[in-house]
Amino acid sequence: MKIVINQDFTHLKEFIENIPNGNYKTEYTYCNKRNVVERVKVGEDIIVIKRYKRPTIANCIVYTFFRKNKARRSFEYAKRLLKIGIDTAKPIAYIELNSYGFFHTGYYISEWLPYTPLPKIFAETKEKEKIKNEFINFALNLHMNKVWPGDYNPNNILVKHTENGFKFALIDINHMKFNKIPSIKNAMKSMVQLTEETQILAEIIPAYAKLRGKNEDKSLFFALLSRHKIREKIIIKKKFKAILRRWKN
Repeated sequence: MKIVINQDFTHLKEFIENIPNGNYKTEYTYCNKRNVVERVKVGEDIIVIKRYKRPTIANCIVYTFFRKNKARRSFEYAKRLLKIGIDTAKPIAYIELNSYGFFHTGYYISEWLPYTPLPKIFAETKEKEKIKNEFINFALNLHMNKVWPGDYNPNNILVKHTENGFKFALIDINHMKFNKIPSIKNAMKSMVQLTEETQILAEIIPAYAKLRGKNEDKSLFFALLSRHKIREKIIIKKKFKAILRRWKN
């Protein structure tokens, strides 16, 4: 077992070492499907524990010899984001479990952020135009800082309403890409993951493109083309699964 702990949280060392045993009281469970995400209170600290689903045999080999696993990437990426002023949950630790010399299971532990997922706060706020405009600036700031979210699931964008406006934070960050400002095409591939509503895209994309000095119509075209490709992949995947089910029966 390998454990790496942020030096700001060494007081949690004993607790962190025992996380794989599961001997702790869960305050709230956010997800219990492919991955398990739980909120836990330890003394005065409120933390989030994410246990990643055991990878395939092929990925166990990849994570052992060729690529950093998701837990480690989340820990390191969080440090990088915070260093350049992009908000995310403060990383506490990550744990790697091995079996017969190969990577087996990963845990990522972070501070809990008292923010609200973007879809929920957008549905509840009366300041929809303000939050859209501020999010566009947030997205542009990410890209200009050479950060490209590979997974722009809106539930992974957290929002806090402050006296000065809306403050955004990112979670589930192991798919981040760094060190290169995304092309407008790649930026659109991310942005279309935000919503299925064409009207919202028609408002967000041109405004983003204008701030970047890009052609608004071309940017919207790239966005809609990307969404079409995503839908095609989903349809093909569903058909493939249906064929597999019929074959098994």
